[in-house]
Amino acid sequence: MTEMILLDLERKINSNYFKSKDELISYVEEIRKNYQLDMNLFNSKLKELLSLYDKNNTNIDMSNFKDVKLGDNTYIVSGEDDKALKTDREQGELAKEFREVQNDMIVNDPARQDINADAIFDRMKKYQKESSTMMPLSNLNIEIIDKDMLDKIRFFIQNGNVNIFEYQVDISNGIFFNVNTNELFEVRKNPNTLNYEIYKGGEVSYTNGSNDINNNSIINNISSYTEEELVNFQQDTKLSSEVKQTIEEELERRKKLNRPKTRVLKLNPLDNNRAAFIKSSFIIIMLFLSSIMCALLLLLLK
Repeated sequence: MTEMILLDLERKINSNYFKSKDELISYVEEIRKNYQLDMNLFNSKLKELLSLYDKNNTNIDMSNFKDVKLGDNTYIVSGEDDKALKTDREQGELAKEFREVQNDMIVNDPARQDINADAIFDRMKKYQKESSTMMPLSNLNIEIIDKDMLDKIRFFIQNGNVNIFEYQVDISNGIFFNVNTNELFEVRKNPNTLNYEIYKGGEVSYTNGSNDINNNSIINNISSYTEEELVNFQQDTKLSSEVKQTIEEELERRKKLNRPKTRVLKLNPLDNNRAAFIKSSFIIIMLFLSSIMCALLLLLLK
């Protein structure tokens, strides 16, 4: 009996009897209500028949999902969910992967009727894929973010021409997600230069010091850097002479601010004049008194 039901189901699939996959799913659920059915045999053949249907039919609305290449990895990005899932499939196989997961759900979770793209994505997120949890770049709790990740975030904002309200970030791996374009970016540290780099797709889209964006960024945000960072910037041969001059002036300004202040006793130039005047007056008075004494003495001797 089970074989006959399966043969009939295969005939219906080949003749395009079902107008949609949802209609096929509903039909399968009705078959399952037959208690004389050999469920092991039925389920083992069902997945094959579902794949047969998929060969000639596009059945999943995947407009909210996109597969994005990022370095050596491919990610499934949801336009409505703040998640990105790492997959081992190549870019371009997104629809195929969704159909395979959907068929697995039909076979193993017969109670499900709403096996759409959102449900498939949730299934992969829960059981199959490494998930990236995104946080709004405009509203980060920096207390839970380590220094290296903070440096990556600052580098991305300053060098990627970024509107922070358009981006989310996974603070565990440095992946940035543009909610408007569904694009993924990643900030990595180059092991040879120890500089951060921004990756888009499988290529570097920005390297520290590779163009004028970095020069302008340093000038515009110079007060936010530590003295150690500014000194390191000075040693970067890719920076313009204008930036290095600006850095030197900033370091000199900070040095003056940190220089200990000492009190200098300033003498009033009038003080010397007053002293000379007093001394001259004293001499004149003494001469005057001496003249009077001499005159008196002469009078007494006469």
